[in-house]
Amino acid sequence: MQILDLPNELMFLIFHHLDDEYATNALLQTNKRLYALLNKSLYIANAHSPRPSALEWAARHGQVQTACYALEAGISPTQACEKDWLPLALACIYGHLDVVRLLLQHGIDTSPVGGWSTRDEYEEYETPLDDHGYPVALAAKRGHYEIVKLLLEAGAPSDEPTDRKNTPLSLAAEEGHLDIVKMLVQAGCNVNAEYVPPVCYAARDGRVEVVQYLLDNGADPNTIAPSRRITALELAAWSGHSEVIKVLLNHGADPYFNHRGPKVMPLCRAVDNAHFTAAETLRDAMDLSKIIDSGDPNDAEHILLLVASAACGWDSILRAVLERGTPPDATVSDPNVLRFVPLKHRFYIREHRARDLPLSALAFACFYGRLEAVKILLEHNVSLGEEDEEVIQNSFVLAVMGSHVDVITALLDHGANPNYRQQYNECPLMWAATSPEVLNLLLDRGATLELSGQSADSILEKVLIKGAVDGMKTLQRRGILASPLIFARLALGWAVSGGTRMVEYLLDQGYKVEPNGEEAQRALSNAVGDFDVDMINLLYARGLVYDLSAISGQNIFSYLECSGDDEKVRSTINALAAHGVDATTGRNPLYDLLELRFRCDCNCAPSLMYYPLLLDHGTDPFQGEEEMDGKSPFLEAMGGYDARPIIRYMLKTLDGRNINLEELKEILDLAEEEAIERKKPDVIPLLHRAYWRKKYEGLP
Repeated sequence: MQILDLPNELMFLIFHHLDDEYATNALLQTNKRLYALLNKSLYIANAHSPRPSALEWAARHGQVQTACYALEAGISPTQACEKDWLPLALACIYGHLDVVRLLLQHGIDTSPVGGWSTRDEYEEYETPLDDHGYPVALAAKRGHYEIVKLLLEAGAPSDEPTDRKNTPLSLAAEEGHLDIVKMLVQAGCNVNAEYVPPVCYAARDGRVEVVQYLLDNGADPNTIAPSRRITALELAAWSGHSEVIKVLLNHGADPYFNHRGPKVMPLCRAVDNAHFTAAETLRDAMDLSKIIDSGDPNDAEHILLLVASAACGWDSILRAVLERGTPPDATVSDPNVLRFVPLKHRFYIREHRARDLPLSALAFACFYGRLEAVKILLEHNVSLGEEDEEVIQNSFVLAVMGSHVDVITALLDHGANPNYRQQYNECPLMWAATSPEVLNLLLDRGATLELSGQSADSILEKVLIKGAVDGMKTLQRRGILASPLIFARLALGWAVSGGTRMVEYLLDQGYKVEPNGEEAQRALSNAVGDFDVDMINLLYARGLVYDLSAISGQNIFSYLECSGDDEKVRSTINALAAHGVDATTGRNPLYDLLELRFRCDCNCAPSLMYYPLLLDHGTDPFQGEEEMDGKSPFLEAMGGYDARPIIRYMLKTLDGRNINLEELKEILDLAEEEAIERKKPDVIPLLHRAYWRKKYEGLP
């Protein structure tokens, strides 16, 4: 007798003795009769399980029929399961209008503002579900117009702040959803919400049409965002949105308004992030000559204008400020007033900021290559900086960083020291490594570098890491680093960061690397961590590594870092396998993947695709290691959060193994004990199925 010939009573008995929903779902999908007979029972079983996930899954994936079955089976529409959100909130987040309508028909109360998430805190930008909120806010943020409309018609609140003080209108304005903004304004939402003014965040993100509409409907152009104590105009300037600035000015925004001090602060916000077009828009709306001619020339107003005009290259304004009596060496030392973080070499500027070093007008004129501004400041006897870098930042170095040859020349003509030494013995030549023109200029004007110890290594490091082959050629042609890089101990590792062209040049110049030696191994591990397939292939092609599967006892595959790019992961693993890397040599890489996924505080856990790729290349999930107290990766996986997909991958490898039933049962029994001890009952049915599948694999 076949199973399909059994009476319904026996089919129900079989159904209720299956381990989990995976097995019951597989049974009822074998034919139409079993589906019709058992489908309702499947949903009832889910409703009575510790994790009734059917409705949540339907809400997230927009499956209306599944949602109907789940509700009919008794799953509560006000219960969260795995995703920490109530079903209605999930449907609003993912934009499933029909599911929202269905849930509303089942009497969901949309009036509460809180309680739609069971999780107390979300790290900013952690996941697509990173925000708190209620249904209207969640849908408005994501642009789901029809859902917002349906919720408003159902009486949902539309203007209450969320846990983070956002309103639906401010969220829609921030994301640029003009149609939703119009609907909410027409529904009576406050365009001047106190904590998060919609116009401020629309201005910050460059939503021109939204800003225009809000201002046309009563938004205050001079409103202040209390959370940042900054105006909409300042936010637009800080973000560089010139068109938004024009709209705000046309609606009466005050270009001088700042509740904390200097009138030029909105202008300086634009200069902060090198948004010079936005700065010019504000400059043209201001009467700067009036500011220059009034007040104390040594006050913050004048100093800010001095520095800003130098950074922007506004030569006439710079002259006017200097002629008014503002000292050319005046600096902005308060990072809360003006930060001036350049777009390049930010780490250098931030280091000086952290040490409270002041930033001068000359420094930024040099960095941005404002030659005329530099000449004007030099005419007014500005200081070039003192040898003690704790006193003032060296403007000459900033000019070198920006590769501004004409500015560098002007500074050298004025007495700048080409051999200026900074902290850690850094010199201008080191910052000029990527520009042969600047290197030649500095060397022609007397720059020197003693090839000894840290100095030689430092310039070599910068050249190699930047991949500056032309810079290397220039240094060698000029007699710097002429010998085969005898001072470097880590040259290959640095060159790997600079790319394959840099590595090839280094090797072609006679740099010697011991095959499979420490330096070669370090270079390979760096290339693997960077998913640089071309570099991996080059290291093998040049014979630097061969027959190598482990580094310092750790399998090479373990050096793979976290990545969201599955194709890069696949290409790197396949490249290593093609070069003969044996996944069974050294410490099993599965241990490290599990450690990252389950135990480390890592927002970028390894993708699930790592596991099948490594398993396909021979990693053994069932082999324990002494340093892990004999526990195999399979046993380690029993205690992880949401480990079922990984366990399935591991169990699938049994299909191709020659393993007897007793040995398998011993493995699975140990795993079941581990799962029980770790309180992971949901993985136990997977273990049972693996046993029965192996036991009866020979049956027709």
